[in-house]
Amino acid sequence: AGDKLDLAREGAAQAFSALDDTDQIGVIQFDTTAEWVVPLQKRPPADGFLRALQGIGVGGGTDLRPGLVMAADALEKTQARIKHVVLLTDGQADLNYDDVVARLKGDGITLSAVGVGTDYDPHLKDIAPVTGGRFYEARDFADIPALFFDETLRVSRRGIVEHDFTPTLSFPTAALRDITTVPPLHGYNAVTPKATAKVVLQSDENDPILAQWQYGLGRAAAWTSDLRGQWGRDWVTWPAFGRFVDQLVGSLLPVPAPTGWEASTSVEGTALVLNLRADGLDTMPRTGLHPTGRLIAPDGRMIEVPLSEVTPGRYRATMALPDAGVYQAQVVALSPDGPIEGLAQTGAVVPPSAEYLQRDGNLGLLQALAQTTGGHFEPQPDQVWTLPSATTTRTAPITWPLLWLAIFLWPLDIALRRLLLPPPASLKAWLVHRRAPAPALADEHAWLRAALRRKQTDPSPSPATPVPSPPPVLSTTSTGTPQFDWRSARRTRVERPQDRDQQ
Repeated sequence: AGDKLDLAREGAAQAFSALDDTDQIGVIQFDTTAEWVVPLQKRPPADGFLRALQGIGVGGGTDLRPGLVMAADALEKTQARIKHVVLLTDGQADLNYDDVVARLKGDGITLSAVGVGTDYDPHLKDIAPVTGGRFYEARDFADIPALFFDETLRVSRRGIVEHDFTPTLSFPTAALRDITTVPPLHGYNAVTPKATAKVVLQSDENDPILAQWQYGLGRAAAWTSDLRGQWGRDWVTWPAFGRFVDQLVGSLLPVPAPTGWEASTSVEGTALVLNLRADGLDTMPRTGLHPTGRLIAPDGRMIEVPLSEVTPGRYRATMALPDAGVYQAQVVALSPDGPIEGLAQTGAVVPPSAEYLQRDGNLGLLQALAQTTGGHFEPQPDQVWTLPSATTTRTAPITWPLLWLAIFLWPLDIALRRLLLPPPASLKAWLVHRRAPAPALADEHAWLRAALRRKQTDPSPSPATPVPSPPPVLSTTSTGTPQFDWRSARRTRVERPQDRDQQ
C-alpha cells in the first residue's frame, strides 16, 4: 500500500508540474468520506504542495460520491475557462454518483477517470465520455505518474481548437500567388498575432492560420495548423499543395539584389537620408517602383519609411535623425503589379555628437601636423613606411648617475682631506693674512720704543751680557703701513731689572 500511495503522490506532483502559474489545482482524498489535502487554489509553491501530498493516507473504502460532490462544489464557484477533474481509484464503488456526473456535464466540467489494477469499477468507462473526458486503464501503479502528466498537459492546452472550417484569405502575399481557393482544415492552435504581423489566412473565429512579419532584415511566417494527416489531411492531398509550400518557403528567403541596384545612407544636418539607385541590366533606370526602407536599430526596433522617386531610377527618403548607434538598412522595391522586384542592403551610423558628422578631412590640420613632426603630407606609396631623416632626441633622468658618482667620490674626498699634500701657497698666505692681529695701541708698547732708542745710542753692547734681538714685531697691512705685532713682542720682550725688583 505504501508503494501505491507514493505513486499516487507522484502522479499528483506530475500534474502539478504541467500547470502554469495562472492555473488552479486542488487535491481531494476520499474513502467513505472526502477531505481536501490541498484546497483548490492558484498554483502554490512547489515545496508547500509536495509537503501537503504527504498527508494522503490509506483509507477504508472507495465511495466516489463524496469526492465528486466536493469537487463539483468547488469548481462551480471558480472563474476559469477550463474546469477538469481527474478521478483515480482501484476499487469498486456504489452506483450512486450518476447525478453528480450529470451535474458536472451541465456546468461544463470535464471528468477523466483512471482505473488502476483489475478490480476497479467498470462504470468508470461510461462516465468519462459523458462529460467529454477520457478513461485510462493502468494495469500497474507505476503508470500513474505518466498518465497524470499527459492528461494534465492535454487539458491545459487551451489553444487547441478542433473543428472543421475553411480558412479565408485576408491579405495577399507571395505564398498564395495565383491561389484563390484553399481546402478546409480540421483544427489549429489558437494564437494572438503580433502587432507587426500581417494575417494572410484566418479561421472562422478570426484566429490567424497563416501570418507573416518582418523580423530585423528578414521575414518570418507562422502556420498554426499542421501539414500532415491530422488537421491538414485535406491540404496534403490538395493538387496545389506543392506550389503553396514552395511559394511560402520562397517568400521567406532573401531576395537577391539585382545588378545595378545600390542603397546608401547619409546624414544631412538633422536628417538621415536613405537613397536607392535602381538600374536595369541595360543600365537604363528602373522607374515606377514603390521601394520601402527599413532601418533596424541596435535594440531591434524597426523604422519603416517609404522612398519617393526624385529622378528616373533614383529614390530617396528623409527621416528625422534617430538615436546614436549603428543601424542596418534595407530597401525593398515592389514592382507596379505587386511582387518584390528586388532589394538592397546597406548600413547607417549615427554619431553621438554633431562634431563627428564632418565628412571632409581637415587638410590644413593634417599638413601642419606633418610639418611639425617632420613627416610627409599626402605621401607617395613608397614613402609611407620610410622613416624621417631628422634625428630625434629624448630626455632621460640623471638622478641615479649623479647619486652613484657621489658615492664613488665620497671616499676620495675623505682621502684628500686627511692623507695628501698641504694646501697651496696662495691659500696658506690667505690663511696667514686672516690670522694677522689688529694694530697694537701705542701706549702699551712705550717700553719697547725706549729699548729701541737705547739700542741705537749704544750699538755695541757688552759681549758678556748680550741682549737677544727680539723678533720682528712689525707687520704690514694691505695698505703697506708697518704695524706692531704686540702678541709677538710680548712673548720676546727683554726682562728689565726693575721688573725683577718688583717680583
